[in-house]
Amino acid sequence: MASYDLASLDDVKDYLGMTGSDTIVDDLLEDLVTRVTVAFHKYCGIEQFIAKDYTEYQSGSGTPDLFPKNIPVNSVSLLASDYDWTWGTDSTYTATDFAILDDRIVLKDEVFPEGLRNIKVIYNAGYTSAPEDLKQVCIMEVARLYKLKDNIDVSQKSGPDGSVTKLQQGFLPDTINILKRYSSVGVY
Repeated sequence: MASYDLASLDDVKDYLGMTGSDTIVDDLLEDLVTRVTVAFHKYCGIEQFIAKDYTEYQSGSGTPDLFPKNIPVNSVSLLASDYDWTWGTDSTYTATDFAILDDRIVLKDEVFPEGLRNIKVIYNAGYTSAPEDLKQVCIMEVARLYKLKDNIDVSQKSGPDGSVTKLQQGFLPDTINILKRYSSVGVY
């Protein structure tokens, strides 16, 4: 399993009521957890939910606000503005020059100068562990995919005529509602 996965194999197996070990099934479930987690990342416009360090080069907008791609922002170790991209000490903001507010970095007494990728930010973002609501919808989406692996998009077969009811494509509505809470608001 990937270090950034939102759920464990045991979480999914508990949800599905599975006991014992079957290498083929276990490998499939682990792969599905990773695939669903990556799909969640893409949907939310972030690299991953689990905390890690990032380096980004953003374009100054003439406003005091900078929106890092990954959220929540935990800390900033470097914030600098430099048209020449030398990132010397004369271009670096100190910790007293800015604050982290609502998943954005805000300069206290000035604005970020306009320019193309003239702002460098090194920061840490993400959660120490998967939030419970994200973990649960990941488990549910994995279970759904696993149960439907032999009948993709068929939710129900009824009667002797073999009529079927099709599932909606994409994530479940509850999943989408939860993912919206974790979507990055940055403009790229």
